[in-house]
Amino acid sequence: MKAISLTNHAIQRTSQRGISLEQIEFCISFGERIERTGVEFYIVTKKCLQRLKKVTGGYMDRLQGLTVIAEHRSSGRMDVITAYRHNGSLRAIKKKNKRKSNN
Repeated sequence: MKAISLTNHAIQRTSQRGISLEQIEFCISFGERIERTGVEFYIVTKKCLQRLKKVTGGYMDRLQGLTVIAEHRSSGRMDVITAYRHNGSLRAIKKKNKRKSNN
């Protein structure tokens, strides 16, 4: 696993939302990865939870809908920008532009 660091915003939001660093690591390891608007989204879907169950032996339904927004640095470090839970986030993220607009 890559070195993961949380921005100040991510620390604040994950604390408010009850999301642990371990949950973020699971999301990055087993979640669906989508690149949009210049960042990477990691989403834990039902399919991801089934794959996780095969590896860990337990079904972690609390992780369903967990979304982590992260950015890779040239140093190899991954900065987590924020994390939240939303069961419909995969559909919303797929609608976003693939690249950040230069407006």
